[in-house]
Amino acid sequence: MTAVPTYPSEGFLLDEDRALRDLMKGIVVSDNENQTRNVEAWFGHPDQELREQKYPYITVDLIEITEGLDRVHRGDLWLDNEPPEWWGYPPLAPDHKWRTEMTTPVDLHYQIGTWSRHPRHDREILRACILGGRTSLRAGVVRTADGFIRRLDYLGHVKRDREENGKRLYNNIFRLRMSSEVPFGVVEQFQQVDSVHLNIRTRADEWRGEETLDSVVVTE
Repeated sequence: MTAVPTYPSEGFLLDEDRALRDLMKGIVVSDNENQTRNVEAWFGHPDQELREQKYPYITVDLIEITEGLDRVHRGDLWLDNEPPEWWGYPPLAPDHKWRTEMTTPVDLHYQIGTWSRHPRHDREILRACILGGRTSLRAGVVRTADGFIRRLDYLGHVKRDREENGKRLYNNIFRLRMSSEVPFGVVEQFQQVDSVHLNIRTRADEWRGEETLDSVVVTE
């Protein structure tokens, strides 16, 4: 299980991206001289004009968003807590509750790339990804800043080693799928019911012109 993020939630997609990028951090490799190197993780390839492209490193790319049809539900949902601030809704009025539609489940498809120049670094990164909970073959999860635990499914791995500028480049591609939800649509405030008055009257009473029974008051 990954650690709970300590930074504030930024909302849909931003939370998922950052959680996955942070999950890929923390790998340390060593070379033949027993020197260690930290493996950085970036969103996409490092821009050489902005930062140094230093091997080895890991890239995280969002490549597809699809609806999670196997998790779809329909109906209204009553919220016990305030919506996140980034939704932009006003504070909840006294004695009111939020009502909204159920969220739309989606699957976020990510491509994780590992890049190195040394065969030992390549194997150490592979081991850390598969055994360290980053690209678990089964039961993968990741925590996001909005308080949810997201399922992280392993979809496959491809080896794409090649030569680049006369140097050997060791490259692995992982496909991962993260479960998420598109935020609620319209959120409305409704006042809670304090009491219910039942005026008991039958059709026969109306025909006979008889008086109705006294109202029955039901309160919480």
